Amino acid sequence: MAQAQQASALLNGAKKTIQALAAPEMHGRGYIKNGDKIAAEFIGQAFKKAGLKAFNDSYFQKFPININVFPRRMRLKIGGKKLKPGIDFIIHPTSKTGRGRGKLRWLDTLLLQEPIRLKSFLASNISKNILVYKATYMRKLRQSNKVPKKLFDKLQESKAAIELHTKLTAGFASKPVNRPILMVQTSSFDMTARRAKFAIDNKHLQRYTTQNVIGYIEGQHEPDSFMVFTAHYDHMGRMGKKIYFPGANDNASGIALLLELAKYYSQNKPKHSMMFIAFGAEEVGLIGSYYYVKNPTVDLGNIKFLVNFDMVGTGDDGIKVVNGSVYRKEFDRLTAINRKKKLLPEVKIRGRAPISDHYFFTQNGVPSFYIYTLGGIRAYHDIFDRDKTLPLTKFEQLFELITTFADSF
Repeated sequence: MAQAQQASALLNGAKKTIQALAAPEMHGRGYIKNGDKIAAEFIGQAFKKAGLKAFNDSYFQKFPININVFPRRMRLKIGGKKLKPGIDFIIHPTSKTGRGRGKLRWLDTLLLQEPIRLKSFLASNISKNILVYKATYMRKLRQSNKVPKKLFDKLQESKAAIELHTKLTAGFASKPVNRPILMVQTSSFDMTARRAKFAIDNKHLQRYTTQNVIGYIEGQHEPDSFMVFTAHYDHMGRMGKKIYFPGANDNASGIALLLELAKYYSQNKPKHSMMFIAFGAEEVGLIGSYYYVKNPTVDLGNIKFLVNFDMVGTGDDGIKVVNGSVYRKEFDRLTAINRKKKLLPEVKIRGRAPISDHYFFTQNGVPSFYIYTLGGIRAYHDIFDRDKTLPLTKFEQLFELITTFADSF
């Protein structure tokens, strides 16, 4: 009975955290309306409630970023159809402010195969045109070493650009380019349309102050030796006046696991010290974790092991462990625990990958894993990553696996 109550409390606590972090009041935990700061304050209060100590009398480690955001207008009309923000279209992260209308002009896919077509395009006036192209084609052009720079320079002359995507996935950029760019769901685009009308606003924030949130529990026997748990709290924020990106799985789920671990170890005093880091600016390019590695609160050599959580809200098909093949002894220990306790369907191995906040620690000699769950919902960097649809299928089992693994050091 007691074990069942403990599991229920764990899951309820995680759900409350995810619901709070994915709520409209958090503004997508981005850089419009101080979403990042509101989320960081929420985490700091949770650290305080759990009794975590702070380094240098503060949970917050502040650092600057440059970021391009879109706080106001967000309108697009293709032919006679007004498209819905977040559902039919979003704004490209490198877009600049712009408004107007223009004739749609498809980017010729034979420009590189037929020199006469390329010559004709380079000589044409596209300043009143809105270029249309498939995102896959543009990606192919950028990856090719045969595309002349003058072609990319020419593309910048267009009034605006529309990229067609099979799935809308938001991102961030540190600065804008010199034209508006809109990302449109292919299924929402009228292929017969000849004209379009748009209005978008960007704001380039330079040296915007954001923060990591850091706390620790002192170990009973080896206080100078640290086990570290990390997860990023930032997400894609707001876009325009009406939409925000909830980021329930990415990565309110990771923060929920981080906070539940903090509660657990505040009540079950660990042998080693336990540090908990909620990173900012992961979505901008792992900036928060990079800043920490350059400005650590403890000697990196005193970290026994680090486990990073990013998107852990499912688990139908188990988990994947980045760096599993790098730290094989620890990976084998993790899988042995899973087999013995029969927790997760599978623990899959993966090699190095610079895709989350573990990366710069690994590069600086800190043994680390990055764990994410597999299966379940596929919402990612869109408006559909909501707390109500996040199943937390194997959250309790993952929690037990991680605490058992951490206690084995």
